[in-house]
Amino acid sequence: MKKLFTVLFVLALSGTCLQSQEIQSMAQKHRNRLINETSPYLLQHAYNPVDWYPWGDEAFEKAKAENKLVIVSIGYSACHWCHVMEHESFEDDSASIVMNERFVNIKVDREERPDVDQIYMNAVQIMTGQGGWPLNCIIFPDGRPLWGGTYFRRDKWIEQINLVANFYETQPDKANEYAEQLTQGIRATEIARELSIGRSTVYKILDESGCSKPKMKTTRMILWLRVENNSKFVRGKGQSRKDIETFILSRYQVKKLKKDGWEYELTFHYKDEKDLEKQVYDLASEMEFQADMRNGFIECSLDEIGTDKNWL
Repeated sequence: MKKLFTVLFVLALSGTCLQSQEIQSMAQKHRNRLINETSPYLLQHAYNPVDWYPWGDEAFEKAKAENKLVIVSIGYSACHWCHVMEHESFEDDSASIVMNERFVNIKVDREERPDVDQIYMNAVQIMTGQGGWPLNCIIFPDGRPLWGGTYFRRDKWIEQINLVANFYETQPDKANEYAEQLTQGIRATEIARELSIGRSTVYKILDESGCSKPKMKTTRMILWLRVENNSKFVRGKGQSRKDIETFILSRYQVKKLKKDGWEYELTFHYKDEKDLEKQVYDLASEMEFQADMRNGFIECSLDEIGTDKNWL
């Protein structure tokens, strides 16, 4: 009996050792460059199947050499949805295969690099009207942002990054044009933030001198549009319409005029004619970008209410 117990114990111990070796082997197999970092957040991702790089020259040189876009994923240790997305997407083989084959991937701890976080947070807020973490931004090898968002479920994440990669590969000139426009928008946001204290001081001086603070003007316009995709006009259904409609609703004061139609009443707040022109241009550029990523194009018009002026 004692001999039998000894045999069983040895077998159990051997099985445990084998299992431990398998776990270590899997971890060793998936170990990426984050293993050499000191950030606890980055080390949490060191055994993801995603081929993560830390922020630095090595990743950008690889992206330039291979002509690939870069995924910059930013988070921090206490971020709940960062851990959810890691488990759903960054630990998943199907998602990591797409990321590794089509992109160079960088993981950033926002507590280590708040400067990087601020730049791409500005970009995502300009693109989507909101921000948060995890912050995921697809950028050019020179750092210019092209596309971004926050948390995505695995299937949506795979779909979106494939769309962006296809857009970059098939229409590189348009992708570069959009990235340049977005970069200019980020610079304008940074300048506005830097001047905010000075602007408040100017307003205080104006108030004390009896002058009033400059007032924003308001105008309303009727937007009509439709998206053509795969040689069929998308009416009421389809990913293109849904995404573009979501963009419009998130960025502007909107009143939908027809339940099943493509007519919206948009309210614009602006300082002067130049400011209004820029807002209209930004709207048109973003809608075109959304359609281009889906192999489609947009037909639209934008008419100012109460005038005969057509803006698009």
